[in-house]
Amino acid sequence: MGNTQKLESAGVALSLDKFTLDVNDLVNKMSVLLEDAKIKKNLKRLEVLAKINSRRKYSSSRIIFDVYGALLGIVLTLIGGIAFKLIRYLLNLSSIRIIKKRIDILNFRFSI
Repeated sequence: MGNTQKLESAGVALSLDKFTLDVNDLVNKMSVLLEDAKIKKNLKRLEVLAKINSRRKYSSSRIIFDVYGALLGIVLTLIGGIAFKLIRYLLNLSSIRIIKKRIDILNFRFSI
């Protein structure tokens, strides 16, 4: 179903035949659209529906991107935390080795 048929079924449009297009037909249909109270009522109804639909916060693709973004953030946080702990552990090991060397040097000096 095309846009013209959808608008016609909603009662807010009249179709034109492109093969038998006539100026009088065009003018008559325009005057009907501008003056008919039923069409104006249907237009107001569709306007309200369009406003309601435009207030939707997320489309399905937006939700998928948000989920992937959250997962990426969690994974990067975990990797960063693990890297931080590993670096801290390695620095702690090297500082323990330095302290042990100093203690060994001091013990050697006092043993003499």
